[in-house]
Amino acid sequence: MSHFATRKQIGDQLDFIITIWRENMKAALEGMSDPDIDKDPFLKNASLLATGKDAVSSFCPASSVGKLISEVTTNAKYAPPVFIMSQAAAGFDKAHDAYIESHQKMLDAKFKTIRDELFKAIDDASMVFKSTNYGQKIIDTIFSKFSKLPFEKPADLDVFVRLFVSENRFIETDKNELSKRVDAGYGNLCKTIMALYLGSRRGPGTNKMVFDTGQSQLSRYGSPYVTKTITSQSLQDKVIAEAWKYRADHVDRFWLDKRPDVTVFRRIHSKPTRLEVTYVGPGFPLTDAMKSATTSFKKKTGREPSYNHEVAKNLGLLL
Repeated sequence: MSHFATRKQIGDQLDFIITIWRENMKAALEGMSDPDIDKDPFLKNASLLATGKDAVSSFCPASSVGKLISEVTTNAKYAPPVFIMSQAAAGFDKAHDAYIESHQKMLDAKFKTIRDELFKAIDDASMVFKSTNYGQKIIDTIFSKFSKLPFEKPADLDVFVRLFVSENRFIETDKNELSKRVDAGYGNLCKTIMALYLGSRRGPGTNKMVFDTGQSQLSRYGSPYVTKTITSQSLQDKVIAEAWKYRADHVDRFWLDKRPDVTVFRRIHSKPTRLEVTYVGPGFPLTDAMKSATTSFKKKTGREPSYNHEVAKNLGLLL
């Protein structure tokens, strides 16, 4: 009697690998640190708020729209994590905006509370992944082949589907790789936060925070850029907590200089990088997955998986 994969089997294994990714991703986020940011509770909270708001940049540092699409198109293993982090960020929006809109709430914020809200958003986005358009496309693609590929042993079919989804590295789950990418994104963010902090009233000494609009105006002396000095501490704090929006450059003057230290910042993002919920990602690497799963099955069991090789070739699963 031949046995064929069901949509439920495939969906369950997709859920399984997403669960592994989810827990390792949260561990990577929990482990991110910066010695200067960590010692100041406000800056630590602000860094987490900014991380959650633009969660895609936290995972995919080169996340201008063009670079992001290029990366997730050419590196399929990063597409599901980027998509889920995008949906998690959308789920985190309400909590983030509540902190940003209330200066006192932002000052009273507890790091663990913000972290738990972000982690809940990641949990929620992960739990529904297999029912999104993207998850359904993956299931449909695999099911279209495996519903026609006969296995002699039902246990082989269960194990092989699991290996097919999980061990071809279609979804990056390696803790070290996830941490490396998160650390890079968080490191970029912390540099901006620190530059803004040094130009704020929170920073040491006498400081000045200046917003460069990026526009110019004509005057008798030429065309200077239009700037605005931010003097309110609550507004300065809001800028720091929305550091994902900006590029900031700090000028630290010599200690005998009577002029204040200055941070000039300019908006580079009007909205956080997000993928639409209708995104369906790049194609699933069927032949690579088949090769990887077959090799892994033989290594772990000491024998060939009991699928029909001729049918697999005719289905385009084997070259």
